[in-house]
Amino acid sequence: MAVTANQILTIKEPSGLLTLPVKSGETIYSGTFAIIGNDGYLYNLTSSNFNQAMLIGVVCDDSINATGPAATTASGSVSGTAEVGSAVAGDKTVRNVWTKGFVKAAFTSITQAMVGTTMFAKDNYVIDDTQLSGIPVGYLATYISATSGYICLNEYNMGPGLRVIKGALTAITATTAGGLLAVLNPTAKTVMVERMILDITAAVTAATTADIGIAANGTTSSDTLLDGVALNVATTRDNTVSGGTNGKGAAKWTSGQYITGTTSAALTTGFAGTYAIHYRLWV
Repeated sequence: MAVTANQILTIKEPSGLLTLPVKSGETIYSGTFAIIGNDGYLYNLTSSNFNQAMLIGVVCDDSINATGPAATTASGSVSGTAEVGSAVAGDKTVRNVWTKGFVKAAFTSITQAMVGTTMFAKDNYVIDDTQLSGIPVGYLATYISATSGYICLNEYNMGPGLRVIKGALTAITATTAGGLLAVLNPTAKTVMVERMILDITAAVTAATTADIGIAANGTTSSDTLLDGVALNVATTRDNTVSGGTNGKGAAKWTSGQYITGTTSAALTTGFAGTYAIHYRLWV
């Protein structure tokens, strides 16, 4: 569960210390996980902003002021090693974060067999082995108990530069463009989508299909990644091997664009599935 107070975290071999400006309106807690967003500012890690994370860090300096506002009223800035604060007295706008090291963390539920597995932050304090509502934070280096262990921070069992967005498909009751899924490019940069995967775990009964592709907004249909995927069969579809007529493999996903999923008909009660978008920064 997310915390709302400073914490004491154990970190071994800390390195990669960064001094970062805090985004206005954010409350950053010492000893918790924070993200560096796609705008370069530091944010408290929440389930609503995890997709925009460019990097994750552990806050290592005092964060909540004894006096003055807890959240910043203006975005911070860093000039050399000097902090440029906001106009409000006592309002801290710069934080120090470790981005490397072995961090003792709280987990939802892990096992000894998960050592070496990439783990995901659910919020600013708790980690789990599923990515449905979290971002990759590192791999499990040491198992202590079902709810405790050490994470190797920002080291993942993925290919170099590979990032994954994973989430649940929406069982929509009416045909709406982008109703099945609508995911905004989280990086504010051009990225290359390498794979688009659908895993249908509970199929519909009627012959229903879905189109998945890159669109200008979240309410426009597209079939550039997966074209005419059947939703009445519990199976896994990968655009690199079964994209359909208009579906294809790699595709550029530019800033501001969405990946949308649109169905040919409403989905029956009980439909369930997940999606996974594999991408890399295209620089």
